[in-house]
Amino acid sequence: MGWHPDGVTSATGNQDKTCRIWDVRNLSKSLAVLKGNLGAIRSIRYESDGLYMAMAEPADFVHVYDAKNGYGKEQEIDFCD
Repeated sequence: MGWHPDGVTSATGNQDKTCRIWDVRNLSKSLAVLKGNLGAIRSIRYESDGLYMAMAEPADFVHVYDAKNGYGKEQEIDFCD
């Protein structure tokens, strides 16, 4: 689980190869569902100013998202390519 510096946004890594973004004031529906490639999302970290979020899979892939602009832009880094 990763916490955004705003204190109300969190991200959870899941066994279904997704990361879900939540507003903790309303947990009835996630704000976004971000997809991984190979396996469960193991680690999630937000940058200290909250502009970017990184999520890591158990092997090969790290995904960096533009958190400030709704997670629409992503850079994927493949360490075994």
